[in-house]
Amino acid sequence: SEPGFVLVDSLCIPPASEDWTIATTCVLTDKAYTIQGDIFIKNGGTLDMRGTTNITFKGAGREIYVEPGGNLYQAGTAGFNR
Repeated sequence: SEPGFVLVDSLCIPPASEDWTIATTCVLTDKAYTIQGDIFIKNGGTLDMRGTTNITFKGAGREIYVEPGGNLYQAGTAGFNR
């Protein structure tokens, strides 16, 4: 297990209509979300997608920004825009 504070799924819900900033460890397992903005993973933040998790971007030109020291992990069939 990784050190640090881990937010459980219920606390890792993206905002309804704006960018999603992740500054700590957020683990999503078998979840589906629609994102209305971009995703920003800050230094020290982690987005860990597991199982069948899917994040769909609504609208064109949406981006995922991972700052130095931030992490994005995908395991299983987790992914984007599936």
